[in-house]
Amino acid sequence: MKSLLIILILISNQILAQSIIFVSGLYSRKGDLSPKQQAKLLNKKNVKVFKWNDWEMARLEFTKNPNQKIILFSKGCRFAQSISESVKDKKHLKNIFIVEPYTSDKETRLSVKRAVKLGVPEKNVVVGQIKERGFGVVDNPTKTPKDKSHFGAIQFVSETFLK
Repeated sequence: MKSLLIILILISNQILAQSIIFVSGLYSRKGDLSPKQQAKLLNKKNVKVFKWNDWEMARLEFTKNPNQKIILFSKGCRFAQSISESVKDKKHLKNIFIVEPYTSDKETRLSVKRAVKLGVPEKNVVVGQIKERGFGVVDNPTKTPKDKSHFGAIQFVSETFLK
């Protein structure tokens, strides 16, 4: 019985480590996708979806299990610094992905820069071709392919980092 319990705990921990937290971008403008539609572009199971303005709940979820990957998308990147600061063991900063931050917004731009300064790898910052999609926010980001739209960057991140 004890060995069965240990096996169940190990499986449960493995499932948690494979889950993904997704913090959406805006979803209220014409042409925007809902948070669930945005997360669906990851094409992964076990995705916990949070609206950008529910970032605090996402942060708490990530602090409970920092082995999960957390994807901050567009407007959700505004909280990159706060989420990075909540990580106790700096090795887990590699699990934070900042995807096409809206860096025309000064707060978002500073938050991304500070998250990288705290230890989020620059390659985990994914940028598009223009400032509104994160271009120029850090020196060595991963670039979204030119043929990908803003929402297509979510798919790109999944294909590149969440294999």
